[in-house]
Amino acid sequence: MLTRRFFLFCHSLAGVAMTPFHVAAGRLPLSGLQAEYFTAEGEEDLCERPGADWSLTRRAMCVEKAIARPQQAPGTVWPLLPAELFPRLVVRWRGYLVLAEGSYVLQIIYRDGLRVKVNGTTLVDDWKCQQMLQQRSVAVESLGSPLSLVVEYFSGGGVFGVEISVTEASGRTVNAPFGYVPQTLLSYRVTQGRLYRGLTLASMMPIVFSNFQPQSFAVAPLLPAGVEIANGIVFGTPRSDAPEGFFTVTAVGAQGSAETTLRLDVQTMLPPTQLRLEDTAGNNVTRVSVPQFQRLVPLTLRWSGRVSDYSVYPSLPRGLAFDRETATLQGVPTSALRPTHFEFSVSNDVKIERVSLELEVTGCAEGPFVYSWLEGGDAHVIVRRGETVVFDGPVKQGLYGLVLCVPPQRYVFSFNCSQHSECFYALMREDDLTYRMGSFQGLYETQVDLNVTAPPLVTLNRTVFYTSPGYPFLLSLDVQGAFLPLVFSPPLPSSLRFDKEHLIISGNFTAAGRYSFRVIASNACGSSSVVFSVYVDACPSSTVLLHFRRKNSLAGDYARVVYKGEEVTRLLFSGGAYFDMFCVQRHAYTLFLHASSPLGWTPNSELVITDTQQRLVGSFSVVGQQQTSFPFALVSALAETSFFRLYAISLPPSSRWNLPSFDASAWEMRSASQGWGKVASGLATVYFRRNLETACADSSFLRVSIKVQDGGIVYVNGREILRVNLPPEGVDHSTPARSRFPTLRWVDGFIAASQLESPALLAVEIHRFRLVEPEPIVFDAEARCLSGNALTFTENTLVSSNHTIVAGHEVAAAQDGNHVSAWEDGLLPVWVESQFLAPRVINRVDMQAGRFWWWEVPHCVRVVGLDEEGSEQVLKQVSSALLFPSPYAVASLSFANDRAFARYRVDVLDVLCGSAAQFAEIAFLYEKPVFCEGDGEWPTTALHHTATAECGKRRVGGLRRTCEEANGEGTWSSVDESGCVATTPTYGVAFVDWRLSVSNCSLPIWERQVRESVSRAIASVCVVDELSFFFVTEFNGDTFGVLAEVRAQVARKRGNEALECLQRASAQLPYLVYKYGVSLPERMQFNIEGEFVLRKLASWIFFLVVVLVLVLVATWKGYGVWWRRSRSFTSRRFQMK
Repeated sequence: MLTRRFFLFCHSLAGVAMTPFHVAAGRLPLSGLQAEYFTAEGEEDLCERPGADWSLTRRAMCVEKAIARPQQAPGTVWPLLPAELFPRLVVRWRGYLVLAEGSYVLQIIYRDGLRVKVNGTTLVDDWKCQQMLQQRSVAVESLGSPLSLVVEYFSGGGVFGVEISVTEASGRTVNAPFGYVPQTLLSYRVTQGRLYRGLTLASMMPIVFSNFQPQSFAVAPLLPAGVEIANGIVFGTPRSDAPEGFFTVTAVGAQGSAETTLRLDVQTMLPPTQLRLEDTAGNNVTRVSVPQFQRLVPLTLRWSGRVSDYSVYPSLPRGLAFDRETATLQGVPTSALRPTHFEFSVSNDVKIERVSLELEVTGCAEGPFVYSWLEGGDAHVIVRRGETVVFDGPVKQGLYGLVLCVPPQRYVFSFNCSQHSECFYALMREDDLTYRMGSFQGLYETQVDLNVTAPPLVTLNRTVFYTSPGYPFLLSLDVQGAFLPLVFSPPLPSSLRFDKEHLIISGNFTAAGRYSFRVIASNACGSSSVVFSVYVDACPSSTVLLHFRRKNSLAGDYARVVYKGEEVTRLLFSGGAYFDMFCVQRHAYTLFLHASSPLGWTPNSELVITDTQQRLVGSFSVVGQQQTSFPFALVSALAETSFFRLYAISLPPSSRWNLPSFDASAWEMRSASQGWGKVASGLATVYFRRNLETACADSSFLRVSIKVQDGGIVYVNGREILRVNLPPEGVDHSTPARSRFPTLRWVDGFIAASQLESPALLAVEIHRFRLVEPEPIVFDAEARCLSGNALTFTENTLVSSNHTIVAGHEVAAAQDGNHVSAWEDGLLPVWVESQFLAPRVINRVDMQAGRFWWWEVPHCVRVVGLDEEGSEQVLKQVSSALLFPSPYAVASLSFANDRAFARYRVDVLDVLCGSAAQFAEIAFLYEKPVFCEGDGEWPTTALHHTATAECGKRRVGGLRRTCEEANGEGTWSSVDESGCVATTPTYGVAFVDWRLSVSNCSLPIWERQVRESVSRAIASVCVVDELSFFFVTEFNGDTFGVLAEVRAQVARKRGNEALECLQRASAQLPYLVYKYGVSLPERMQFNIEGEFVLRKLASWIFFLVVVLVLVLVATWKGYGVWWRRSRSFTSRRFQMK
């Protein structure tokens, strides 16, 4: 460390002033924090005006290793500090967080006011009195350099205390995370403080923060009597009181001298007196007897004088506790106790004072007590033994609402939950044996034998679980029969909690590995056990751990993973967010998805599958239908720590270095497991390349992930698919990264498999952020082939125009996968923008309307891509009054785009009815176009769209086929011929056919409202026997609309009359429809496509048919006469013979 002394001169007309100061460089802060203790002077209530014009007097200043002041009761003090600091205490800690590079969490526990600042940023600002203990977890990112820290705390006079610790993201506590820099070269642990007569001072070593080496020490004036200094060490036992004084300690060495000032006083600390236990009436209590399971009248410890701590010995019986915050003995004793003496003690730094209490807990003469636990509401309970009612009355929720002292026999318990919701219950014995537990709603009855006759049975619905460090873990146990508290062997780690009332294990694991636990349930008759295993970022051999998650789901949704016709696992979504992990074999599976809603899954609620590094393995959804399936195979294109060709010299490589045709055989071959070596100072860029193991011919996408902290660009066959921490243009061999991530992280890039050629070459250039010093090359890559039709990117953040902030309608609601919540903003135009970690190719945006689809519904929408420099490109614009035809309808806008943008924006330019826009969901996707192949009769059709074809001879209307999804591909539905009708009417009937187009209309709107409105409009001006719409289709051009084939049926003789009437009515059809319709959408347009066609059977055809019928009748009759005569002649000849 380098330390230099400087002098600061100040010149004025009055003369010159000078002061020396030192500058020290190249040393980390010392361990600890500088603490200043103040008293808020005056009589005003600090809780009424926290921080307002307080007059603070500093009474102590010292260095403390940590902020660790546990909660204490009013009237107590912290050890060794001046008593006048309390109860109006204000503290300020200053220093640094000294942490390695990474992510950390400040774990804060406090009572009353607190402020925390890190690097000048306020992380906690809670400057007020608190009725309850406060706990906070605050995230902090460290780049490896010390972070300045300021913590301020005040006590309002009640229970007080503050504790701050630092943990890693995994939950592991960081040792000695605090540091400080002394204000002078020479200093001591205590700069200002109080010494106490007769109390030996803990030796104070001199602290020298420089390369200065003292050879001798002196102090002036002399320290208080009994306190000495030798070799700079301050020690001793003060012998008498002394007023506050300033003592200058000077150290002299070969480099010069250094000094510091100690501000000390000496007072006498008196021991606590008048120690006693008082009940709520203020009576002094030395003996108490309480029945078992009855609440003890609280007894509070009282004293006079200074107290820093208090305790009780021996341990109190179960159910009773001594509350350190209030110095009160309270609770419900759950075990009997013969008269026993307990010693309560209070202490300060000079003496311990004690008082004794004789305590007795009387038990049940009939046998062990039986008590209840209720959750979810109070209940009315009836307990019967045979015909005898043992108990009949209300029972409060919580523990001990019902306490029975009865013989151990068979009883019937009847519960009636007073709430309409579900209630949970347990019946327990005083030794913690649980007879029965469960849940009920309304009236519930159960029979319980208080004599245990059989061992319990503990079971699990599954015995193998998968998770990752830090991820929430949840496991439910089931026990049949009476059981004592469950035993876990080995014990559960501290990061897991067992809820004995619900038999649920929750929490998380902090380290990777395989864990096995045996759960043992027992009673006096025997025991049973079950073993479960947890794989934490680990899997059995030949399997891989995958994460399955959905942002939101509906009850009834589910997914099935099937291998060769057999179900491997089933994912049941019960509503809300979903997360689970599974170890799966590297097989080719089929993923079956089911939606409880006929509309499919809500946008942004896709099933997203990732590996343990959060690299995407697939994203799947159900769109516009209730079920679908996808192939799902774990196809690796490149494993981690694979070998690459490496180029890391000062000369730039050929401009063709990232193409398959380039010869890189001269480049060095290395892998991440071997290490890539070091980059020379000044070198900005290193290069990697190798062939992928497959070109993903049977998949939809290729995902390439690189492990990087600085800048990088990824190419596949020379095509850029990913760029991070670099400018969008102008990057060459000498370009450094313009930013870096706080830590190493995996970043994904994507390309459609259809754009790949075999062999597929992966090329990566890594650009350093810091060029001054040589440093090791850190890089790795992994690639996987992905199935599915569209990719969802989860690392984006949303921002919006926020012209009008509507509570409950913030922009986060537009990407939570929940159709019930919605983003809303007014003062058009408004917008929502998605910002990605790295530029992404997006070619589809799904938008879902909210429930107010007639109000504040966007009808003019634009999708814009923005690069990192802010330039814009319009990718899609659509305008239609029926963009969203129904509540919660989804408009899916696909567009051609192969350019990666860092940001995408959805602009709402106009809405229906109102001045604000509302979206339930907005999803940004990269889709693989899926369609059904056309042939000579049917056109090529996009997924979820319907194709039409002509009906053929003597029929009009149209045939229908829908392109549906199966196994991730498009497949045709069967042909629907219901839209084809005959062209020729029967005799006496005439048809008038025409084609009606309605713009800004959808099929749901047509069927629900417009169809009937058109019928009423026609009937108001023309008389027709029957009006039918036999073939209705949807068209989607510049506007949305429907095209209807219409037929009016009348008597033949009125055909011409009907034709003329309908032709006249067509001109006023829009007016008539809106006149006779009810609540129709605005801006619909009605047009007749082509001509009206009159169809009726011609007269000559009728007469020809009549003649043919007469001929047939005459022929038949003639044949009949001939037949009878022929039979008669044959009969006579036979008789003659």
